[in-house]
Amino acid sequence: ALDNIYLNIDDDISVELTNLKLVNAPVVDVASAKPNLEFLNLGLDIELGTLQVGGKFEIISKNVLAEIPVTSSGDFILRNADVKATGKVGLSLEGDSFKTINYDVLYKPIGSYLSVSYESDNKRVVSGFAVGKNEAKVVDRINRELKNLLNRLVKKRLDDILQTMPVTELIRETRTASSYRAHARAIRVAGNDYVDLLLQSLREFVDKNQLNEIDIPDLSASFSKEILWITWHGHFTATQGRVRNLASLTRISDVSLVHDADKGSVTVFGSLGLTELRVHYNKYEAEFQGVGPSGTLDGKVGHNSVFLKVDIIVSTNPIISLHDLYIESADDISVEVSGLGILDWLVSNISSWVIGLFNDNVIDAVSSQLRDYVVEILPNVDPNRVFT
Repeated sequence: ALDNIYLNIDDDISVELTNLKLVNAPVVDVASAKPNLEFLNLGLDIELGTLQVGGKFEIISKNVLAEIPVTSSGDFILRNADVKATGKVGLSLEGDSFKTINYDVLYKPIGSYLSVSYESDNKRVVSGFAVGKNEAKVVDRINRELKNLLNRLVKKRLDDILQTMPVTELIRETRTASSYRAHARAIRVAGNDYVDLLLQSLREFVDKNQLNEIDIPDLSASFSKEILWITWHGHFTATQGRVRNLASLTRISDVSLVHDADKGSVTVFGSLGLTELRVHYNKYEAEFQGVGPSGTLDGKVGHNSVFLKVDIIVSTNPIISLHDLYIESADDISVEVSGLGILDWLVSNISSWVIGLFNDNVIDAVSSQLRDYVVEILPNVDPNRVFT
């Protein structure tokens, strides 16, 4: 199963997707795998076939609801045709075998297609169409959730394969198992030390410049409730929002390295995490049947993962560039709302809206700020301290 999705398409239209699941079980066909045991990584080409995600949708127009109580809802299926995955995977030596730890993998279909079914004039209508500009935001959001699931499925498949291949068999007679383990530890330590230096510099930069909090977009959503066979509609807004604790970014596991001898470059990639990430809205207002409570809204992210990838050309005057940094997942988000009173039945709806907003707009805002901060401090962290 995938997480529910709530997102704003524009200032008027919002979409909520629920009961999301991968309809067909993918077959992970490893077309090619090129191990680099010297730097503990694996180059991959994988074929996954056609993947289908299904669920329920509800489309709401805030402007229409202000005058005519109408929403559109039904079922949908997203079909990603002929999905192929390419990229690098980090390896970790555990006992007498390898396991995969970091995924820098791109999943790409040859095309994406949507089909929807809904009731109209007491008849079931089914239609299908290729993904255009208006649908692209929804599809991109679904595929971001799907990528996290596919990474887990591919990891299980690769780890099962690697479990059958002892380290002594893979390294053959190029070196003893004990010397290789020492080499693997040295590679791991070098990558980890570089990222730790980078993050220490980042925390100092954020604290010094008081950048630990940033503004986030307002939250606006419409809702409905049936009372005595009549459907009533209301509106909810939250303003003056902030996300806090950007300085809590830390390394949560070993990072991985890729070496390009021709370029003289090293690429460092892996997962980080924000150990304390909170959202606060200083004011919200709800309106339903003439009742209009207001109060504050707080959210806390229980678990998150931040992908980092840095390219380094190692020399006396190293060239360092940030290839990518973004929040790849945010889960276990808890929400507290004050002052709802008789509208306390709205709490679950508000939680969905806050989680949807976080996974839509807030993730992008935080990722963008963190990228800017890292670009600012990259020149201050000399990779020669660990890579020479």
